[in-house]
Amino acid sequence: MAYGYAGNILRIDLTEGKVAKTATSEYARSFLGGRGINAKLMFDESKAGVSAFDPDNPVIIGAGPLVGTGIIGGVRHEITTRSPEQVPEGFGNVGSGGSFGPEMKYAGYDHIVIKGKAKKPTYIYIENDDVLFKDASGLWGRGIFETNKLIREELGDPEVAILAIGQAGENLIRIATIEHEYRSGTALGAVWGAKNLKAVVVRGTKGLKVYDADKILEINKQILGRIKEGLKERIEWSKKNGKPFMPYP
Repeated sequence: MAYGYAGNILRIDLTEGKVAKTATSEYARSFLGGRGINAKLMFDESKAGVSAFDPDNPVIIGAGPLVGTGIIGGVRHEITTRSPEQVPEGFGNVGSGGSFGPEMKYAGYDHIVIKGKAKKPTYIYIENDDVLFKDASGLWGRGIFETNKLIREELGDPEVAILAIGQAGENLIRIATIEHEYRSGTALGAVWGAKNLKAVVVRGTKGLKVYDADKILEINKQILGRIKEGLKERIEWSKKNGKPFMPYP
């Protein structure tokens, strides 16, 4: 597998409680980044006319080849599914930063495809090659921050990365979001509620191979240098024009 890729697509069937893996290489040479492969997987895995709340509606979580490499900004994950917010329902995609994307790559997965519906409230716990379906009945009805706290206590690991829904998603509110710590995206949370899926939790310790780690450090230094120059210019402009300093335009 090429550098920057974990090499695997994890496929999870909530209805059957089954897990399978396929190779990312089938897609990586033809589709760019986490969002590009997500879109192709969505096209391949979806049935025409399927509704957002149908168990056959796939949810796809993906991270591109820069994620987890150590390059500044290489932390984003993408979530793709049929959006319940749109009228009529259509293609929906959420991008977010945080730790989930890198952690997923370190566990060995570039993408996760989730289909079906669990028989009861469930969260998925992924630790490298182990994928467990955990009872989330005690988490159902709880908010995001309490859910995160309780999951970390149950697993005994404060470093796990968590994507979760709150009460709005559980009750199929069409504008409900999928939350990652303090980050949220557009309205895809109700799709998880329809699947009885409370959260996806991941812990990875495999690391990720890159082609040239020294080059990544060099690029990071260049990025930081440009940021510092930009801030310096804004400070000077603020002083010259008697305006309050704003770090961002």
